[in-house]
Amino acid sequence: MLQLVVGQLLNGIIVGTLYAIIALGVTLTFGITGIVNFALGAFMMLGAYFTWYLTDGVGIPYPIAVPLAVLAVALAGLLADQVLFRFTRNNLINGLIVSIGLISVIVALVLMVWTTTPQNMHYVLPGVFRVGGVIVPRMKAVVFVVLIVVIALTYAALMRTWGGRAAYAYAQNPEAAALMGVRTNVLQAGVAAYSTALAGVGGALYSSLYSITPEIGGGYILKGVEAAILAGIGSVMGSLAGGIIIGVAEGVGSIFLPSAYNDAYGLVFLVLIRLQPMKAYLLWIPLLFVPAVTQNNVLLTILIFTFILGILAVSFNLIFGFTGQLSLFHAAAFGLSSYATYLSMFHWGISFWLAVLVAVAFVSLLSVVIGAICFRFKLKELYFAIVTLAISELARLVVLNWSSFTNGTLGINFTITPTVWIPGRGVVPVVGTTMWYYLSLVAAFLAVVVYARVVHSWMGRCFASIRLNDQLADTLGIDVFRYKLISFVVGNAGAAVAGSLYTFYISYVDPNYLSIDQSLAIIAMALLGGREFVAAPIVGALVLTALPHVIAVNAEARLLIYGLILILTILLMPRGIVGLIARRRRAA
Repeated sequence: MLQLVVGQLLNGIIVGTLYAIIALGVTLTFGITGIVNFALGAFMMLGAYFTWYLTDGVGIPYPIAVPLAVLAVALAGLLADQVLFRFTRNNLINGLIVSIGLISVIVALVLMVWTTTPQNMHYVLPGVFRVGGVIVPRMKAVVFVVLIVVIALTYAALMRTWGGRAAYAYAQNPEAAALMGVRTNVLQAGVAAYSTALAGVGGALYSSLYSITPEIGGGYILKGVEAAILAGIGSVMGSLAGGIIIGVAEGVGSIFLPSAYNDAYGLVFLVLIRLQPMKAYLLWIPLLFVPAVTQNNVLLTILIFTFILGILAVSFNLIFGFTGQLSLFHAAAFGLSSYATYLSMFHWGISFWLAVLVAVAFVSLLSVVIGAICFRFKLKELYFAIVTLAISELARLVVLNWSSFTNGTLGINFTITPTVWIPGRGVVPVVGTTMWYYLSLVAAFLAVVVYARVVHSWMGRCFASIRLNDQLADTLGIDVFRYKLISFVVGNAGAAVAGSLYTFYISYVDPNYLSIDQSLAIIAMALLGGREFVAAPIVGALVLTALPHVIAVNAEARLLIYGLILILTILLMPRGIVGLIARRRRAA
């Protein structure tokens, strides 16, 4: 047993240095540009693919392929900084959203070029070391040493060179640094390129140890951010310590818990360490006559998904657009309510609508607990987004691995049908496209009415005050904790309703409902429609739902489109479609 623990301890330290190299890139980027670049994980993945291609595809020796791949990734990072991120300097939310969109673009391009087939590099340094009876592959030892040397050289450069001192000065006081002759644009571009180069180093070394897939970047950037936050963003050696702590926790923890829960350790650390007007309604009337005008099932299906996902986007916008909190728990609320609705009907034999109430109550109670923890410790912006993402990922892991209850990755197919009471007809099952069209239309309309009433009430004015300046709102006597919590709970309740309707419309539920991709889609709908108006996200839902049907695209291209929409909306149309139309009407 002791030998097993020591072996996993050493393995955790080695893996932890991979997390640390990403954490170091996160720390440098945030300190100089004010952006948390989640795309560093995608750049790490690019480094792995470039190294594999140069080594196995072109035939370049691995020691030469590594610096070439790192250089290519650094240039890609510099290009991304100059084309995209320089427009979001010191804007944490916009930078975060652009980086999430860039991830989709990079992953989609890699899928188009190299597909989903795992790739294995044939170059492996032979031989092993023995440390106290524990066998350590020579290649792993070399990777560990190289990563430690890179981190140490980075630390030395920051401490002892003029460029490093300039970076520290800029991080402390940008204006004073500029007056002292620091070329801030050059410094920011250089740090962006170097941070992506560090990610490229991690990917290049990763390719010699493990299989390469387009998904590897997501897990590593999450753990890199966790490692950076664990020691406090801004500490180079703290990034190393944070990465090793998470790596060791995963390594040793895998002895006692299934390896499927490895991703949960860093998330647990992260959570624990931070626990510190009627006219508009008239526009809905023409929608009542759509089924009478056309019986086109494709069009009606698009509109059904639009209404259901519109509820999801509108409820998210209450938290994000009107209260200013970027919650990444919304997809989890959507997915958990899907499971809760079906499972409560299956196990308790209750009706669909009673099961929806159970799901809403469950999600609301969970939201109260999560919101109370986050807002009591005054988490906001980056920390609130990361903690809600961590909790969402924990929920997905539980659903994914509790196979006896949720059927795991296979999901659940069912044939249970909701029923509604119709005057003159009594209780009838909701079957057929037309029935679902009217049910989803009524649900979306009621959601907009409820959220509009909230936004335009005194409560909504409190939300707006918090969005603009929560410290000033607190000074003015607004209970910031209370109203942030109300917004979070009410918003997630809407996601619960959307999840219940969605899963019963398609008669299927699976863990992907809780995934980061679902969060990406929700953000894209809200941004594309517009954050200033309650019903505007429904327009974004319509565009994103109809686009794959209007233009025949596969899953990879759809991911690419989502990413481009996030980026272009932030850079070119930050007020969304509805906001842009409203501004032009006012200008006219």
